[in-house]
Amino acid sequence: MGSATYNNVVIAVGSVLSAAEGMPNNAGDQYIPASKELIISAVQFNSHVYTNVAITVGGIVSLGAASRFNDAPVEGLCYSTYPSATANSSSTNLNGQFLYDAGDVVTFWVDGSGDGCAGTSTNTSTSVVLGYLTPTGSQTAVLGFAGGLEAAATLTALNVGSASLMNVSGLLLLSSDAANLSKFIKKEGYFLPASANSSIDAFFSGVQGDTLVASDSAAPAFVTGVVPNASTINSVLGNTVAGNLLTTFGGLPDQPTSITVPAGGRLRFSLATSRSTCPACSLPATVYTGDSASFVYLDGHGHVTQFNNPDTDVITTSNLADQMQSGIYTVNENVLSKSLTGTSAFNGGTYSFSYSLTENYFDGTTSLGSSAAPFTMTYTSGTENGRVFRTGFSAVDSVELTPVTLAMLAGKTIATPENGCQNNENVLTFVANGAGPSSVTYSRSCGDLLPVTLVPSAIPGVLEGTDTSGYIIYVGVFGSGLVVGAQFVEIQESAGSLGSNRNGNPYQWQVSGTIISVN
Repeated sequence: MGSATYNNVVIAVGSVLSAAEGMPNNAGDQYIPASKELIISAVQFNSHVYTNVAITVGGIVSLGAASRFNDAPVEGLCYSTYPSATANSSSTNLNGQFLYDAGDVVTFWVDGSGDGCAGTSTNTSTSVVLGYLTPTGSQTAVLGFAGGLEAAATLTALNVGSASLMNVSGLLLLSSDAANLSKFIKKEGYFLPASANSSIDAFFSGVQGDTLVASDSAAPAFVTGVVPNASTINSVLGNTVAGNLLTTFGGLPDQPTSITVPAGGRLRFSLATSRSTCPACSLPATVYTGDSASFVYLDGHGHVTQFNNPDTDVITTSNLADQMQSGIYTVNENVLSKSLTGTSAFNGGTYSFSYSLTENYFDGTTSLGSSAAPFTMTYTSGTENGRVFRTGFSAVDSVELTPVTLAMLAGKTIATPENGCQNNENVLTFVANGAGPSSVTYSRSCGDLLPVTLVPSAIPGVLEGTDTSGYIIYVGVFGSGLVVGAQFVEIQESAGSLGSNRNGNPYQWQVSGTIISVN
């Protein structure tokens, strides 16, 4: 096209204009931008080779990379890419694959109009917005979304395919149900409509009862039917999804045989979903499903430090506690074991935390893992000394972080895309304080609980500050530094709301979005 040659381009065919046959006339394919006409020297379709074919291009789908959700392969899921924007929205194929370019942010939604994603977007009234992420390899996890567990549960509830290969295409959703599902995911389970009577199962059962198949207006044959159990707060559907995540990882391809921690250390941002019981709770046999986010630093010499946002099931304003943990780790082939001590969210006492993680998949900067044995959290002080208050299993999706320093941020203005902000941009500003500098004042054009004075934290490469509500915020960067395409990552130790968080959930972490400009 013009003076540039592109390889491995995937397109959507608008229409076939001609197939002249004969010997190929051109050495390569030729594209005419004015008419969106592509002339192909030769193409094989089924068992026949056609030559001198002219078609119109419906849209550029991708320039070559493919990925899929390993924990929930889904056919018919709508997606769009940025900045490699396509002319038309695409849908995941039979194997759940989606296409993207390196560095693209990919946004996903379920089309509830029955149109197969064509002409729809996240703003369409019948679209269910799952979220966005930046793929880094051929495997991606639903856990990578904000509200990943809720997104997985929603896909499971709308699945008309099979247990191992989901299909959410051809559905007709009520616009009210689509809006409620989007809000349920965005608020990470903390929003349920009044009709749900505070029951997640009642909510999903109502959505399934309202939904039709576009082709014949019949009721879909959902793979996982949900019974409207009004007393179910921790959804059986949600627990099933979390359980599947733990077992699915073990079957992923390209299993690593070892975990490497360089002498200079390894800095990661991790999202985890867990299933656990709470012997110290009033309902000790109840299986809780929870999400959490962490900054983790392995120093390369057996010492580990990590910051967690509060767990979903135990945190309240009255028992909020610092979620910093420190201890030791060991590596045995592809199993990482950590023994940490931290502060209990129940009563301020200290606890010990034993945890082993098997790294099931590693690709570039992203790794997926699951607990090889039950983790335990045990009191080590106070009247509850020696009592186990949490035990269970977890699955983890984590990315490598670039260490960020005060000098790196000082004087910078960064823009990230953010829905709800003026001009759809959230402008982050960092003002240096003192020599060195000794701190940086961080503010945004959107969101409250700011400004925050950032200083170095106990983890090298992660900064911390206290917001206007008195809660601690930790800040890191995913990508190759403060450059276009990197992402700004935060977690907050609070039972309140992280002001600029696009999710607004009461247990906080966020990716502020891909950096679109740095000044």
